[in-house]
Amino acid sequence: MTKYLTARCAVLKFCSENRSFIQTHGKLRAPFIITGLPRTGSTLLQRLMAEDPDARSPLTFEMESPLPPMSQDGDPLTDPRIARSGDALKLLARIAPGFLEKLAESHLWSATEFEESYIYMLAHNGVSVMSAPDAGEDYIRVQRQGCYHAPVLRYERMFFTMLDAYRPAKSHWVFKAPNYAPALPWMAKEYQDARIVLTHRNPLIVVPSVCRLMESWCIAFTRDGFFDKHRFAKIVSEIWEATLSVPLQYRRDNPDKSRRIFDCMYDDLFADPIAMVKRIYSWFDLEVTPKFEQRMRAYLDNNRQGKYGRHSYSLQEYGLDAEHLLESNYEYMQRYGFTIEEVGRSKRATSLR
Repeated sequence: MTKYLTARCAVLKFCSENRSFIQTHGKLRAPFIITGLPRTGSTLLQRLMAEDPDARSPLTFEMESPLPPMSQDGDPLTDPRIARSGDALKLLARIAPGFLEKLAESHLWSATEFEESYIYMLAHNGVSVMSAPDAGEDYIRVQRQGCYHAPVLRYERMFFTMLDAYRPAKSHWVFKAPNYAPALPWMAKEYQDARIVLTHRNPLIVVPSVCRLMESWCIAFTRDGFFDKHRFAKIVSEIWEATLSVPLQYRRDNPDKSRRIFDCMYDDLFADPIAMVKRIYSWFDLEVTPKFEQRMRAYLDNNRQGKYGRHSYSLQEYGLDAEHLLESNYEYMQRYGFTIEEVGRSKRATSLR
């Protein structure tokens, strides 16, 4: 965390010293912002949409070590910061054994991948996401109030305006993080021209999957070697509940903003990823060019689902009750047609793969 707070101080100083250039050349116009629960296909969607030659999406190493900003003619794959980022990932592998492997089963994390913009911006401002279940109920309660979203989003806009000033997107940026969803009211004010994509998958399938991912991180920091999965799952469920409820409330309060939001269903996305991107672009009056489609096909050929493994999980393992989760998220489940029966079908399908 100290590393990110130090980076934030350096960014603020750099932006102050180069204010005129950044204000003149930095244009953060109509970004795509992809959000929803983890494990809902948002990583695939971001990395496909980042294949648009006219788009730009943030790379891991430039959010970890943003200065100096990449230049327009520089080659991102030869940037010396990649090695430093790789060293940090090796340290992370030692601190939390198995975490990166577990993450890679659905989300390959490396220095040169497009990554979770808002999670990094939260870290730059001292807010930890992955360690939240270990931080205690008071921390989680304050986190759910969302009082920090407005200043963090202001910092984020400044941060990416800075990057855009030195290596601009031809058309737009593509951002992604699950934490944008509970910040939606603040996000919509900060990015009034944002094109928002909400990703959806049955929470009864997603929640134990998220528990497994966060467990692989948090278990490394248990003091006495005892890890209560049932208590942990209750905390994780509470943390992510706002990811579902806040967008629903925002849409009720702002029916005139419906054209700003596209709903991306997990099953439709994985049935035909390119068709889904075309639907999204059509919704926002954009065109998928032949070059863009060709690049998406190449990405899919090189990144088949399950390439880095699959993980197993269940509601029962974490003491989660399907009926209780259904009742807690009834409005969301009803709106998107999710059922308890779907969980059984998903288990059978996975066992046949």
